[in-house]
Amino acid sequence: MFCGNTGTQFHASANAASTSWFAALRARAATLFAPTPAFAQSLCDVDCSFGGVGGLGSEWSPFGSTLINIASVTLTYDQQPSGGFVNTNDTVKVHARTGTNDLPGMTVTITITGNNGLPANVSGNVAVTDANGVATFNNLQFTKAGGYTIQAVGTMGTDPTQTQAVISQLFNIKNQ
Repeated sequence: MFCGNTGTQFHASANAASTSWFAALRARAATLFAPTPAFAQSLCDVDCSFGGVGGLGSEWSPFGSTLINIASVTLTYDQQPSGGFVNTNDTVKVHARTGTNDLPGMTVTITITGNNGLPANVSGNVAVTDANGVATFNNLQFTKAGGYTIQAVGTMGTDPTQTQAVISQLFNIKNQ
């Protein structure tokens, strides 16, 4: 009887221990795979008092919505215009950052700021920054020969507020 009781007690306590171990493992797995809130960053221009309004998955933060003041966004040229010929493609890359963070989802527009003579047009001049904050303009074309500078400005969503413009180096477009 002594052995029977001890064996039964031992078996019961081992079963309880394995059940509690499995329950603890199951609880940890449930917290690992449980959904957590994801907040998107937002861009604001003056008072920054509103919350996040959407965004790309790469912009989600577990810390709450992130507000970005448009004045804190800087644009730089990763690849300046190289020049070339009238109505041929040139590639330009513009990088958008806020502080040291890349800024995806920003619409960047390029316009002509310096060209003498008859009015010139530029096409292929709007691009959206990728996950690395880079807007790539692969089909940038100019309609007349001459020396140019261009400027890039960025906007976010439907907000018309623009970043400070960044001006390119001087480059030349030639007749073919």
